[in-house]
Amino acid sequence: SCLWNGGRVKNQFAQTQKGVEKTILGYAQRRLPLDLTFSNSSLQKGDLDDPHGNFLLQRLSEANPTGRNGIILCAELLAEHVRQHCPSLKLVSSVVKVSHENGRGNLDWYRRTAERYDKVMIHPDDNFDLELLAKLEEKDRYETLVNEPCIRNCQRRKLHYTLLSENS
Repeated sequence: SCLWNGGRVKNQFAQTQKGVEKTILGYAQRRLPLDLTFSNSSLQKGDLDDPHGNFLLQRLSEANPTGRNGIILCAELLAEHVRQHCPSLKLVSSVVKVSHENGRGNLDWYRRTAERYDKVMIHPDDNFDLELLAKLEEKDRYETLVNEPCIRNCQRRKLHYTLLSENS
């Protein structure tokens, strides 16, 4: 029931805080990095006070033995919040962000975003643009999503993400 999740986790599957903490600590004990997805594109300033989201940030930041734990996000507002309160967490620009900011096929968008984020998700349709992919420097800073629910060249992808965010 985290306001920040953007529809990725349905409430009926939400764990208790104790269960979430146990999961995060389990990954930390195994020295496995963990990313949480907070890709709600409709966040407002007041949403940054969400107690569940802040609890998750704090626990993920504290249980970070590898220094590789991170947050996959869309909203710049939330990115600034994470930078301010949990600077040890890596920031990953979500596939939702590239769609909402019309970054698809835009090499300059990818480069600018990579300057502000530790990793950048490639727009699913750009996975097939080999010329664009070849021009991206520091390839380890980019990630591809292979299980995207929208079809290739979906004309309503941005709307789909918005509806998920508004209904989370």
